[in-house]
Amino acid sequence: MSKIFSTLVNYGLIDDYAEIIDWLQEDSKFEKWDKNRKSSLTKKIKNYIRTNKIVLEEKEITNIPKRECIYIRSNNSWSVDLLKKIRNIISHQNAKICKQKKEYYISGIYKKNNVEIVLNVPLIFLKECHKLFKKTSKE
Repeated sequence: MSKIFSTLVNYGLIDDYAEIIDWLQEDSKFEKWDKNRKSSLTKKIKNYIRTNKIVLEEKEITNIPKRECIYIRSNNSWSVDLLKKIRNIISHQNAKICKQKKEYYISGIYKKNNVEIVLNVPLIFLKECHKLFKKTSKE
């Protein structure tokens, strides 16, 4: 994970994203959430994904695609699963930050139980997930 923070510093993004990366690492963020609150967050994130044309792939992916992609298998507490997968990719030091066109992306691969999870999404997506999480926490 230290590579993520040093890359954020190198790109001048540490002030915008350090808190969000720290938040992703918190295992207890959903402890007090009931099913309805998790569902509410899922709806908000999915709406953001639809609106911003972020692609969700439902098949095995062997290479990181050039377009934004999040590989999700579970439908149970979808938003929780999504954020855990992002956290796992970052935690297992398989993630990197790269610049594609004018946007910064977090990209990585995480393998568990012969399942490959591929991540390539704009950093702004993580910022939006954090914002939606905080909004949903107050409801």
